[in-house]
Amino acid sequence: MESFIAFIPLSNWLRGFDRYGMRYSKALIGESRFSDAFYMLKEGERWAPGLEKARRLVAKLGRPKDRVVALRARLPVGPEGMRPNDVTGTGIGWRWPASEIPLTGVAWVDEKDTLVPTRHEEITAEAFRLGDDGLVEWARCRPRSVSVLPVAKACQARCAFCFSKASVSDLARQRSGTLDQYLAWAKLAKERGAERAVITGGGEPTLLEPGKLRALVHGLAGLFPKTLLITNGARLDLTALECLRDAGLTTVAVSRHGVTREADARIMGIAVDSGAFGRAPGLRTRAICVLQRGGVDDAAKVHAYLERSAAEGFQEVCFKELYVSSLSENPWAPSAANQFCETNQVPLALVLRTLAELGFEKRAALPWGSPVFEGEIGGRVLRVAAYTEPSVGWERTHGIVRSWNVMADGTCLASLEDPSSTL
Repeated sequence: MESFIAFIPLSNWLRGFDRYGMRYSKALIGESRFSDAFYMLKEGERWAPGLEKARRLVAKLGRPKDRVVALRARLPVGPEGMRPNDVTGTGIGWRWPASEIPLTGVAWVDEKDTLVPTRHEEITAEAFRLGDDGLVEWARCRPRSVSVLPVAKACQARCAFCFSKASVSDLARQRSGTLDQYLAWAKLAKERGAERAVITGGGEPTLLEPGKLRALVHGLAGLFPKTLLITNGARLDLTALECLRDAGLTTVAVSRHGVTREADARIMGIAVDSGAFGRAPGLRTRAICVLQRGGVDDAAKVHAYLERSAAEGFQEVCFKELYVSSLSENPWAPSAANQFCETNQVPLALVLRTLAELGFEKRAALPWGSPVFEGEIGGRVLRVAAYTEPSVGWERTHGIVRSWNVMADGTCLASLEDPSSTL
């Protein structure tokens, strides 16, 4: 395997980048010449011809703020892999016999033609800013869900990757809003297009006094056909879940990020018998796993997590990628939690490859691309999502937000990444 590089206009990035497979495809660029192959330069060789060609294309396209992006890939050299270019007539570079390449990195190119490594999240954020029509105001974006975060920060777990420490939740005040405030926002969200309600954190939502939690579930269930609780499970048992079910809860999602209870405890800092919730009667049950180095980080562990969840009766599994915020979109991007996520991120491409090997088939996708699969493990049918949050740029370009977020104090934000998104 050797390292190769290609140069593209930033304005082509969103069209060719497969964020879930971590690939870039020329086949998705309709105007692309030689779309059956990828032409690249070997790192360490003179790359001026490729860079100048990309700069000429940027100039031809004439889009303000467009610039050159460098794609990096490690690929095999040989008859079935990378070969010296003997097709285009220039004799320059190497030819990969497919329209797409697996990405190992991306970079900007500075004024001295030096590659400046960056994250794909930064490239994506800048690409969305190229839009001719600008970004949609937060207040005009339609919510797909409404999320109530009734506990500001308190949580028994100590997850190093906690998004609440790298988002607006970090500013949340524990001063409690009223049930009427929460439900008023939920009603307005429904009028604006929200399809379901979620009770989440923030802090751990089951730290809310049980009667208040039941009342919140009951109120949301009166507005939406689906009401979901996301929890670490430490304060729950089957009796408590049955009470919430009777109040209108339809789905319980339990965060657990290892392939064993011991691994869960090591990663989360609390010991919970989460398997007891898999067969909670009358509820859809979901296990949530955040992929990370030292946790579920290879194909064998993905398979083991699925086997564990199926054996315990869970109907759904959600694999999440550690969310890395863009410096240009989130003021918490330099935070310790965000730095942990960048360092320990395991790409969702691992899940996609493993599910394909296990015979799972894609059944659906969320609007921003997160795919949902279905297959059988241990004689049980599992529905499995490979999930990441939509970026701020995606939401404000498409005019759709993942959720309105009703904070503990009764305020509501369209995005947990942007403190100016208060509604």
